Amino acid sequence: MQTLNIVCHCPDHLTLVVQRYLVFSQQSGVTTSGDPEPQNGPFAEVTVAELIQLNELDSIEVENGLTLAMNDVRSAFAADAEVRLYCIGDGGASEQVPQTLANLLQVKVIAFTDARIEFRVEVIEGAEVGNKPALSKRILATPRFTGGSPFVFNNFEQMVTEDAAKTGKLIVLPRRS
Repeated sequence: MQTLNIVCHCPDHLTLVVQRYLVFSQQSGVTTSGDPEPQNGPFAEVTVAELIQLNELDSIEVENGLTLAMNDVRSAFAADAEVRLYCIGDGGASEQVPQTLANLLQVKVIAFTDARIEFRVEVIEGAEVGNKPALSKRILATPRFTGGSPFVFNNFEQMVTEDAAKTGKLIVLPRRS
């Protein structure tokens, strides 16, 4: 694997919430997590403490009693792989979260933890794609230090290549023991 995008909600600075609906309320300006899709399995959240514990294990048990060696998980990533962590919500994640992920997986982590990130999907009036309404998709990022208008991005790649001043981007390399 070369690139892994992880989009999650951060209810606090040390927890990542995944496999849930993420709902942004324009009225309140707050992102919350809702119930997971039924076909996605159970709700999942992981804390920094749990990631640190995983790093100390030789293997983990996953669905259907299958056991995965942590070395096999790490070797699934290319030597120059990167994990991109998009933290949705007002709280954001501390720098400890991407550093712990980098250490666990032994990959470079590009994290967007210091910006309020919102995903907006809107129907384009009168436009269709294959008999379905056409959608406009945008990523809005407002770094905490600016407090002003959000920067608009059309895709993940555009956001990754922009300056940290626009995105709150943090690049973390694994610490080797």
